[in-house]
Order: sequence, then structure tokens, then C-alpha cells
Amino acid sequence: EDLRNHVPHCGIGADVIVGFPGETDARFEETYRFIEDSPLNYLHVFAWSPRPGTPASARDDRPAGAIVRERSRRLRALADDLGLRFRRSLVGGRFDAVILGPSGDGRLRALTGNFVEVSVPPGSAAPGDLVDVRIDAVADGSTRASVVGRPVWAGAAPVA
Repeated sequence: EDLRNHVPHCGIGADVIVGFPGETDARFEETYRFIEDSPLNYLHVFAWSPRPGTPASARDDRPAGAIVRERSRRLRALADDLGLRFRRSLVGGRFDAVILGPSGDGRLRALTGNFVEVSVPPGSAAPGDLVDVRIDAVADGSTRASVVGRPVWAGAAPVA
């Protein structure tokens, strides 16, 4: 929360392990509520897997596979919601980005400094270019932006 207060548009992510031995329904729900109320925008959710020779691998209180899959599904759905809310909060804002290359819809993919993947119109830049983008619209699976110039820090004058 302190980081979010100092850098309002930063992207904050976390890795979340599901199904660690001893994970009860109550502990999972506590984790879910904590993430839901946190300033996180991204989650990398994965199931715990035993590593030979570790104390955890010898435990027999692991949640069943079906439970782990359901908990993973719930956390991934929460991650989608957190990400969508975050991207919506950026509409109208300008961010530095790097052009990654073509997207599947004829536009170009770019990645902002706060790790939001956006699509920009074709011909507005070339792969590898550093650009200044304005976030124009957000939908469930996409974020559209316009190239409005080159980053000032890169020595270029901004485009109004």
C-alpha cells in the first residue's frame, strides 16, 4: 500500500502457491481475502509440487488435486478481475512503452513500464521502439492505446 501511495500507477504482482501441505479451507479463504483486499494487480498462480528431500514432501496433509485445481481457478479469476480494474484505472493516462511486435489483430503489441500489454495502431512505431502511449480503452482481454510520441527521458519532445 505504501508503494502504491508513492507510485500510483505501478504494477504490483505476486506468485501464489496453491495446495501446499497443511493448506486448509480456512487458510485458503484467508489468502483469497488478503489478495482481494490488497493492491496487487497481477498474480502468477501455480500448484505446489513436492521436491524430494524437503520436509514438505514428506507431509501427507496436502489438499486433493480437485481442490487445488478449484482454488487455482478461483485465484486466476480473481487475478483477471484485479488486472481489469487496474487497467481501467489507467484509461487516459500516458505511459512509456516498448513496441514488442505484431499482434493477432493487425495492430502492434507494446508493453508499458508498469507491465500492461497494450495494442497500438499499425504503422505508429516499429518493434523495439520506445514510445509514449495514451491508454484509450480497456476490455476484458485487451487494452488499446495510441502512440502520442517518444519518451521525454529518451531525448524526444512530447507530442501534444
